Amino acid sequence: MILGELQVHQFLEMIPVGFCVISEDFTITRWNHILQEWTGIRAEEAVEQNLARIVPSMATPLIRERFAVAWMGGGPVILSSRFHPNLFPRRGGSESGEQYQRITIIPFFTSGKGAGAMIVVEDMTALTLQVLMYRETRDQIRSELEERTRAEQALAIANNKLNTLAAVTRHDLQNLLTSLEGYIILSLKQNPAGVLLGYLERIQAIGQTMRRQV
Repeated sequence: MILGELQVHQFLEMIPVGFCVISEDFTITRWNHILQEWTGIRAEEAVEQNLARIVPSMATPLIRERFAVAWMGGGPVILSSRFHPNLFPRRGGSESGEQYQRITIIPFFTSGKGAGAMIVVEDMTALTLQVLMYRETRDQIRSELEERTRAEQALAIANNKLNTLAAVTRHDLQNLLTSLEGYIILSLKQNPAGVLLGYLERIQAIGQTMRRQV
C-alpha cells in the first residue's frame, strides 16, 4: 500500500507527540499541531525558518553535534529528559513550572534533497514528576528506617547498660543482705530476750523478704 502526500500528512498530524522535520541546513519543512499547541508557534511561522531561530536551544554546539552523529550513520539519537529537559519550551508548562521532554532525532536521506531529520518531542513531565515523587518518598522511607535502626541500636545499648547496672546492683545488695543476716544470727546467738528479741526477729524477716525481692 502506497500512501499519498495528503495521507502521510494526515497520519503525521494524528500522532500524539510533537514533531518537526528539518533539512540538513536546519530549515524547518514541517511543524505539527502538537508543537504548535505546546510552543504557541504556529506552523506558518515555523516552516521555512531555521530551527535555531525558532528554538534557540537547538543551536548549541552539543545539540548540533548530535545531529551530525545521526547524519553520519549513527542512527536515531535520543536526548533524554534528564540532561535536556526543556529544549522546546512549552507554553504554560506544568503546575509546578517544571517541564521534561524526551527528544528523538531520526535521520533520513532523500534522493536529490540530501539529508534531513525528523525531530520527535515527547512530553515526559507527568511521568518524570511521578518518578521524582517516588524517589523522594523512597528516600524519606529509607531515612526513617535508618533513623529507626539507629534508635533501636541506641535502645539496645541502653538496655545492655541497664542490665549490667542491675546485675552489679543486685550482687552488691545480696552481699549487704548476707552481712546483715550474719549479724542478726550472731545477735540471736547471744540469747536476747524481751523486746530486743522481737526486734531482731522482725529485722531477720525483713532481710529475708528483701532477698526474695532482689
